[in-house]
This record gives sequence, C-alpha cells and structure tokens, in this order.
Amino acid sequence: MIIDLRKIKDEEEVPLYHQYDPKCEELEFDDCHYSEKLIFEGKAYRSSDALKVEGRLTSKCKVNCSRCLSPLNINIDEKFDFVFDIKGKHHIDITGDVRDHLIFLHPQQYLCSNECKGLCPHCGMNLNKGTCNCSEIKTGSKFNKLKELFNEKNKES
Repeated sequence: MIIDLRKIKDEEEVPLYHQYDPKCEELEFDDCHYSEKLIFEGKAYRSSDALKVEGRLTSKCKVNCSRCLSPLNINIDEKFDFVFDIKGKHHIDITGDVRDHLIFLHPQQYLCSNECKGLCPHCGMNLNKGTCNCSEIKTGSKFNKLKELFNEKNKES
C-alpha cells in the first residue's frame, strides 16, 4: 500500500484499508497457503517528520500439522505498529514492512495440538488415530547401535 503523505496533514489521523493478494506478495510458503486475501485495516497518524501506522492484518490460511500432516485452517489476526521517517518524502510504500511482519510471525511449525503424537516412523500411520501393527517390532531406542559403539570406545580407553 502506497500512502500519499501530501494528503495527510500534520497531527492528523486517517483511516487505512487495503487488500493484499498473498500470492503476489510472495507470502505463501510450502506449508502455508492463504485461502482468502490479506486484509489490512488501521490508521495513520502524521507528526512532523514521522508517520505512525497501526492496525490489524487478518486472513485465513491452510496448513498441515508438522507432526501428523493433518490439514488445518488457521485464522490470521495480527496487530502491528510501524513508525516511518518521512522527512522529504511525498509517498511511502508500506507493503514490504507488512510482508516482513507476516514472515517474521510465521511459526516454524504448525501443530494440530500440543499432544499430537505424529506419524509412526515405520509405517506412517497417524498415531493420533490409534496404534499401528508394527508397534511390537519397535524394541529399544534408535540409538542402541550408537550406544554400543560408544560403550566399546570407552572400554578401549
């Protein structure tokens, strides 16, 4: 969104509204696809050589749980507060700052619940829906062989 600073008087607050297309703004990731446009609602306040922009970003996106891969619908509802130096400027484009803000807030992983058990590493069954048939096969730790090598190394020392 480009804000025309010539239309905002000093010490004046103006409402702002804009819709962003997440695909055009490169906001979609392999694990996050927006199902609606990103809505920006807020206000701008001009004070001498600074412009304060605050408001809210809302949308909806489709993601998958990082443990069990179940599809999830997530509501995006983020508040923001930016301050820009506008000395000598007639326009300011805040699109990059909005994009950066959303990328920064993008979590490393989405979970369907904190108790999600994930997928069985042997057969791929969703362990939230039951136990798999290969549970009898799973004996001991994946690190048993490494532990044996470590113990052998310590015996040699």
